[in-house]
Amino acid sequence: MTSKRHTLFNLAMILIPWLSLRFISKRHMKRFFFASFIIFVFEVINHWYGRKRKWWKFYDKPKSFVRDEFPFDIGPYMPMSMWILTYSYGNFKKFVALNVFANGLFAFLFLPFLKKIKIVRLHRLTYVQFFFYIHYKAYLLYGVQYLYERMRGISGRDSACEVE
Repeated sequence: MTSKRHTLFNLAMILIPWLSLRFISKRHMKRFFFASFIIFVFEVINHWYGRKRKWWKFYDKPKSFVRDEFPFDIGPYMPMSMWILTYSYGNFKKFVALNVFANGLFAFLFLPFLKKIKIVRLHRLTYVQFFFYIHYKAYLLYGVQYLYERMRGISGRDSACEVE
């Protein structure tokens, strides 16, 4: 049975990131939605694989992908991708630095917190391995956005994104 703590956590994890997108302009939402969506789908596939390999364990029973892993994908992952692209696309060093910071916070601070409140814990991965598991997708995100803009014919000057 799903604990009340887990249900509330999932709701907050989905609602807060999506509500934060109200502060991104519509232009940036349209511009970065495609790459964020592609990486979201890729992340869902990665979570299925990680679940099969038992890289982490959720405390509540019965196990459910929709209740356990999917809120991590639909909640913070896609909106965070749009935020990071909004603030750093066009400056690769800034993009990498923001991703290292965000992924480091998640892997080394947030994940131990989730273990402490008995939501999820790592099983066959260390925190460093988990950091690399989530961080490598940042380069795919940047590459997908770059290819998307090249296909749309956006010039290099237009691709430098200013925060409004």
